[in-house]
Amino acid sequence: MFKLILLLFSVFLRDVILIDPDTGLDMEQIAISKGYLSIEKHFVTTEDGYILGVYRIPRGRNEPVDSTQPKKVVLLQHGLLDSSWTWVANFPTSSLGFILADNSYDVWFGNSRGNFYSLAHTTYPVDSDQFWDFTWDEMAEYDLPAVILYILKTTGQQKLSYVGHSQGTIQAFACFSENKTIASLVDRAILLAPVAYAHHSTGLMPLLADLDIDELFLLFGLREFLPDASLLQKLVPGICEWVEWGCEDILFLIVGGSNNLNQSRIEVYISETPAGTSVKNMVHWAQSTRSDVFQKYDYGSATLNILHYGQPTPPAYNLSNYDVPSALYYGGNDILADPTDVAALLGDLPDNVVIQSLFQPGFAHLDYTWGFDDTAKAVYANVLKELNSVVILNNKWK
Repeated sequence: MFKLILLLFSVFLRDVILIDPDTGLDMEQIAISKGYLSIEKHFVTTEDGYILGVYRIPRGRNEPVDSTQPKKVVLLQHGLLDSSWTWVANFPTSSLGFILADNSYDVWFGNSRGNFYSLAHTTYPVDSDQFWDFTWDEMAEYDLPAVILYILKTTGQQKLSYVGHSQGTIQAFACFSENKTIASLVDRAILLAPVAYAHHSTGLMPLLADLDIDELFLLFGLREFLPDASLLQKLVPGICEWVEWGCEDILFLIVGGSNNLNQSRIEVYISETPAGTSVKNMVHWAQSTRSDVFQKYDYGSATLNILHYGQPTPPAYNLSNYDVPSALYYGGNDILADPTDVAALLGDLPDNVVIQSLFQPGFAHLDYTWGFDDTAKAVYANVLKELNSVVILNNKWK
């Protein structure tokens, strides 16, 4: 009996030891656990009624509470099926959000409509079809402008810098090319795993693109994108074996795996992803793999497109209007931001806009936020150097 008790206790102890203490910690909890006690949560209401959860770390770990040091403001915007948590997913020396805070930046973290930090609306309940009727078009048109204006009003600054990853870059390309007022408020954009075109992406997205709109909505519903493993296996037999952890976190099936992640923290990563989005948004992404045009959501027929846009085809975004000085970082092992598509993007951006273009052959999509090795740290050092190079006209900082 004693041996049985001892055996059961040893199994329990083993399981406790193997669980990373960061597993399941949300944005605030993980920041506080790493010593960033100054973290704040703000709520931003968009013009169309979505209430977005926005976080701020105004001071580094070792900075006095009463510090009056002038701060450069930077906004970090997460990628597809992700959240602000992605920027603080590792330890202080390997999480971009923490690194910037410890280097005297006033760091703000956006959360797109539909992820679990932005599940509220002034009118629509979350369990309504109306709430989930959005794609990254609306994130670019409403979310990004509302957040940028709120940050500048709160901080009293005239401009900010922007760091986007994945979907955070497609929002930037769409917003800054169409909304010149908002674009004028951004002095630098750092775009990690940049996407405007996804025609050459592989993984799950092209498979979804093979289905028409009605089939996709029939499979996944009209609201939140929450596919389970059995549905994915039915759609694509053997899909769960494509990538390690594939059906435990669909993000890996969409953007691919990586050799640059801290494998011991996989449990931590999948405890906070996927963070949520709409089925309609995933349909829009799937459409991007079918088309080589950077355009708005296609309603599937000339009649419906005319109803929404006044023309039979979705309007295209004009990248020649994009004028925010930008640095683009992209990897050779990225199955969502494929290098061929990034090359097309670079060719469509005005020459004077791209101040740096850095290709990293071994990098994958998630390495830019979850990367843990020296290569990832070198990327963050480069990002910091680029942000530090921005000289503000009033010379309050350099």
